[in-house]
Amino acid sequence: MSQTTLDSQTPAVNPADVNPPAVQTDDGNRQSGNSPSEHCDEKIRLKRVQHLLQIHYDKRKLPKTITEEFKDCYESGVQVYEDIAKVKIALHPEAAQAESSQAERTLSPPEKGALKEAIRRWARAGSALELFPTDQYGPKNVSEAIDAFWTAASPGADGDRYFAFADGLFLGRWNAKGNESYRELSRLTNFTVATIRRVVYDDGASQEISFEIDARFQGKDYKQKSLENADFHKMEWPMYLIDPAAVRFTDRPHTAQVAIQLTAQHLPERRVHTHTGWIEVPKGEDESEWLYLHANGAIGSRGIRGDIKAEPRSQKVRQIALPEPPTGEAAKKVIRASLKFIDLGPDKITMPLYATIWRAALPEPNLTVWALGLTGSFKTSTLLLVQQHYGEGFTDDNVSHWNDTDNSVLRVLHEAKDAPWLVDDYVPEGNNRERQDKQVDNVVRGVANQTGRGRTNRNGTPQPDRPPRALLLVTGEDRSGGHSKASRTVFSRFTPGAIDKAKLSAAQKDAAAGVFAQANAVYLKFLASQYPNLKSHVQKRIAELRSEFEAVGRHQRIAENLASLAVGFEMFLACAVSQKAITEAESSALRKRFVEAMDLVAAEQDAVQKTEDPITEAIRMLKAAKLSGRIYFGGETIVEELIDTSIPPEPRAIKIGQLDGDGSWMCLPDVLYTGLLQLYREQGRIFPKTKDEFLQELKERGKTETDPGRTLKKAPRSWKSADDSRPRVVYFPASVLAEDEEDKG
Repeated sequence: MSQTTLDSQTPAVNPADVNPPAVQTDDGNRQSGNSPSEHCDEKIRLKRVQHLLQIHYDKRKLPKTITEEFKDCYESGVQVYEDIAKVKIALHPEAAQAESSQAERTLSPPEKGALKEAIRRWARAGSALELFPTDQYGPKNVSEAIDAFWTAASPGADGDRYFAFADGLFLGRWNAKGNESYRELSRLTNFTVATIRRVVYDDGASQEISFEIDARFQGKDYKQKSLENADFHKMEWPMYLIDPAAVRFTDRPHTAQVAIQLTAQHLPERRVHTHTGWIEVPKGEDESEWLYLHANGAIGSRGIRGDIKAEPRSQKVRQIALPEPPTGEAAKKVIRASLKFIDLGPDKITMPLYATIWRAALPEPNLTVWALGLTGSFKTSTLLLVQQHYGEGFTDDNVSHWNDTDNSVLRVLHEAKDAPWLVDDYVPEGNNRERQDKQVDNVVRGVANQTGRGRTNRNGTPQPDRPPRALLLVTGEDRSGGHSKASRTVFSRFTPGAIDKAKLSAAQKDAAAGVFAQANAVYLKFLASQYPNLKSHVQKRIAELRSEFEAVGRHQRIAENLASLAVGFEMFLACAVSQKAITEAESSALRKRFVEAMDLVAAEQDAVQKTEDPITEAIRMLKAAKLSGRIYFGGETIVEELIDTSIPPEPRAIKIGQLDGDGSWMCLPDVLYTGLLQLYREQGRIFPKTKDEFLQELKERGKTETDPGRTLKKAPRSWKSADDSRPRVVYFPASVLAEDEEDKG
């Protein structure tokens, strides 16, 4: 390409006046002896340019070098290029004269457009820009058009430029060929990305980053394609996210990623709340407010806001969707309609379920309410009415079920924050019982302790803890075994015919019409203004009410669970009174009914607790197994020492130990515990205690005698170990075995 000429109004530089600086470093950097006032003198600048051109200084670096050496001397980059052009003309006047007529020609708008497009085509073909022919448009016009084309692109590092054309993304770089440097473009992708938006998915416990992009490929738009953070950086997504024919041509994915980031429009960040329930949001400079998130918006003390809402990843949780809270007479009407729930059946069935509606929206609803009953007792239908207070769209198809995976259930319970959530139909059968018991134990324990299941990412790093944050509702024909789960659960037992079908049908119509959801919207609006102090209030009231439900022999957790439900019912009554839907006298009467109903629930719970005490149940199981011949002993007395020669009464019988003369049992700990585990396993169940826990609790409760002197004296000689020492022995006195374990508890 020929040299660029000067504007006709710019005086030419006399080559004789353009001399190298007096002081010059080895690397070509100038160390001027001129005073600061002379630093910006034109002659000094031009001398420096001439010197760099004569030593064939890299053309790519020349403008930047001059700009840096003469800081504050140039008002724009155009002036730098003008100085370079002046020196080139002075050094090669014959070339400038030959091209002056073309260089000074002014192009018409159509010609400028044609030149611009021609340069674009030339560059996309991979041709060097400096080799673009100048005959038609003139060297100066071509040079200016190339510079405009280059500088209009997105700048990268080390002078790189990134271009977005209709047919893909390109990288422009300076390349050296011999003693000359040229600008060339290489193709990176055959698609473009128009916009990028950073999306923060906030589940209230952790945050995940992803990107939403709008891409274009072969004339077709691909809107709001979502990419995980790691996938975006790997650049392996175009083929499956856009089209199988969408590719990147570079072997360095980072280069294509940079091109996308520099050429796309970056939209404002979007924050997505992937959970329902309470959040605190700024209200002013030093103020904030509490809002209850749901799929339709957020409810605060002033009503519903539509500019923020919950967007759970689970489609089921998106059914938690509430309307604008009604006011005045409409609010009274929906609250009184909701109160009809407690008349669907006996109070001991309906009261604990109704209280869950209101307790779920209070801080830390860490309990489980389990509806027990045979098929056809309307358990699921009744609990769906509880769920429909949080969204009229709930059906038995969009709640969870016990045949879902553990992780699926726990994830939903994490997203459905501050709401009740139904896991339907616990029906363990055969070999499936052990699996479902483990699942129930994981879920119920997680709800009670507000802890998630520890998991790791594919690279071994721990995932954020995602504890259950919903109040768990369960239906089942039976309860899952386990003393621990019983203490974390409130049971509501459905009996055949207990639920009034006509009243149930009427309630279902109200629920489907959104009446119950409106009642809950009124309640949540009532809570919003009080929420900053609700946690301390709830904790205090649970502690105060616990004594109302305490009784001799009752597990402390049962009293706490009932007190927790009572706080929820109290808060609803306070809301109903504030809306003048009920009077203070009606509120007092309802609370009295509630306490009486919960006393009945507690009495049934005590029976469940006694039945599912693992120590009592283990002794009962061992006694029954002895009577049935499922376990046997080595001989009628220790003296006979028939441990190794005895014949079991039936082929599958388990040898459990040795009988003393008075009917007491003497067992080796490992043999006893292994036999007990086998008995549980045959019933498809899991014994919830370790061997050491089991033996320690037997001793603490006085079920065994473990005095070393007596134990060693009574142990059979054949039980000696190789070093002639006597082993540890579990000794069940005949008096303990004769007790009625059910009466003793």
